[in-house]
Amino acid sequence: MKTNYIWKKLSLTLALILALSYSSFACNYQLKMTDSYGDGWNGGKVTVYVNGMPVLVDQTMTTGTGPVYVSFAVNSGDLIATDYTAGSWSTENAYYIVDATGTVIASQGDGGATPGDISTPLVAACPVPNDVYMMAVLTPSTAGNGDVKAVFKNKGTATLTSVSIDWTVDGTAQTVYSYTGSLASNDVDTVLLGTYNFTAGNHTVVVVSFLPNGVADGNPADDTVNYSFPVFGPHAFPLIEDFENGFSNFGNAPGNNQDFTIETTIVHSGLSSVHNAYGNNCSNVLYETGILDLTNASYPAIEFWHIAKTEGNFDKCYVEVSTDGGASYVALNNALYRGASTNYASKGYFHEDSYSDWGTGSQTPTNAWWKKEKFDLAPFKTSNVRFRFRITGDASTTRNGWYIDDIAIIEQPANEIEVAEILGSFGGFDASATDTVKIVVKNNGVATQTSVPFKYKLDNGTVVTENMPSLAAFSTDTFEFATTFDATTLGNHTLTVYSDLSGDSDHTNDTIMLPFVTSALTTIPDTFDFPNTYDFNFEFMHNLGSEIEINVEANNGSGNGIFMTSNKTSWYSYSNSNVTAAFSNTSQVSKANMRIDATSVPNVFLDFDLRSQSPYTKSSWTRVMINDTIYAK
Repeated sequence: MKTNYIWKKLSLTLALILALSYSSFACNYQLKMTDSYGDGWNGGKVTVYVNGMPVLVDQTMTTGTGPVYVSFAVNSGDLIATDYTAGSWSTENAYYIVDATGTVIASQGDGGATPGDISTPLVAACPVPNDVYMMAVLTPSTAGNGDVKAVFKNKGTATLTSVSIDWTVDGTAQTVYSYTGSLASNDVDTVLLGTYNFTAGNHTVVVVSFLPNGVADGNPADDTVNYSFPVFGPHAFPLIEDFENGFSNFGNAPGNNQDFTIETTIVHSGLSSVHNAYGNNCSNVLYETGILDLTNASYPAIEFWHIAKTEGNFDKCYVEVSTDGGASYVALNNALYRGASTNYASKGYFHEDSYSDWGTGSQTPTNAWWKKEKFDLAPFKTSNVRFRFRITGDASTTRNGWYIDDIAIIEQPANEIEVAEILGSFGGFDASATDTVKIVVKNNGVATQTSVPFKYKLDNGTVVTENMPSLAAFSTDTFEFATTFDATTLGNHTLTVYSDLSGDSDHTNDTIMLPFVTSALTTIPDTFDFPNTYDFNFEFMHNLGSEIEINVEANNGSGNGIFMTSNKTSWYSYSNSNVTAAFSNTSQVSKANMRIDATSVPNVFLDFDLRSQSPYTKSSWTRVMINDTIYAK
């Protein structure tokens, strides 16, 4: 048997110190022993120490599975330790320390391992008649007069009929609360200590119970709760956070693995945004530092701009709302979503797969990536409303993180029409005299619109006005003008389309402009001669078969040059030549962009051999642009 005299002395010293904090209540603890095979401990033994003195020496099991119980006496505050000596088949042994209530408070050897010593002392706690355990303090989260409550448990064996509770706020004593009632052993109760006028900021409440049933508490170590907490002041509605002055109305929540930081490079507007460079196994929160009262709001909504560059399906960016001042939050669901993410409906969060231009790899965000999101807040027209942005990471791959800017909690307008896009293309070298204008339009307001006026004009020409019959609230649709326009005039043009809704609350998205060019055509010659020492570019397009051949020859067709067919991706030399070229396919119509350096080739010319494997039809065409001049055949 090992004996550690230094430990005994330390244990005795600690016991004397702890004895000052405990009343002297005695009770019986137990040593419980088992053997998984059923043949006893085969020479194994254990000694139990109380305050460094052996109280059970060389306890063992001679036979059987057990359990075998051996009692020993302790007082509250005593220190319990053990010394185990292994015999044969020690992995079959296990032992436990059981307190006076029958609860196992320590074990060794459970699960098939050789038991060890209990070297870190256990502190004995005997049941006492009168013991109040102060469990928690409940405080308000918003500034103003609020209730302060105490939650406590009767841990004594006697029914609790009275107890006094002292409490302070930021060190200032409040009126002592006197509890009377009948609280059975192990029951819990919550009482209102009083009210206090809290200002916005951080506060500390200390609550102490004393004299349960009019006598000293048998275990004063659990009588006190010291609780520090933030109190949030009211936020005015509407609320704007643009981070231009740092964290004004939103800030980092306590306990973040990585905090949000001010960002000055990737910004949506102004000079600043915020960024969270999250890590593995993280949960990071940007939360509203005040409370909103949306009770009197008509059509509240939250809008913000962001880039959620997090690993798709694994690292998630949530937008969440609380209606109890921040005690609990829920994610804003798809029914309230008014943005354009491709998969928020199925996911309920944002990530790199939300928008295709965010990429699905290690791409670095740019300011072209910003996306605007919007959620309807109709279900949250109440007081004590708070919002937060929460990013979580899994155990592996991370990306660049979450950028957020221009958060706005606002009243949604009744009337707000947006012209989002002009569909199709115009001009070119096959411009039409009867082009049709078709647009994508959005109703961003809460009111369904009828007879919505839209207008367009070509350059500074006549304005065409037509009405869309109806457009439901928060909907997107297309509208096609019946009146066509002539796009065949050569030169640069601008098509301007705009809405003209009376009372529109946002005119910044009413108008969209599309520039285009109508170009002239020149027939392709069979050959195209160039001067000597001519460096030229040309672009080749067609909708014919796969075998259209272009020849670049020297010496007026002597056969010394290079050629390419339209289904190839490089030039081929059919004689020795110092002609060089670069080639790339860039269009669904086999568009080839080519540059040829022929400065040292004498008498260069192009030979267009239109050898199509499919028959020519009325709609067949071939076009070549040589140094900005377009030729067609």
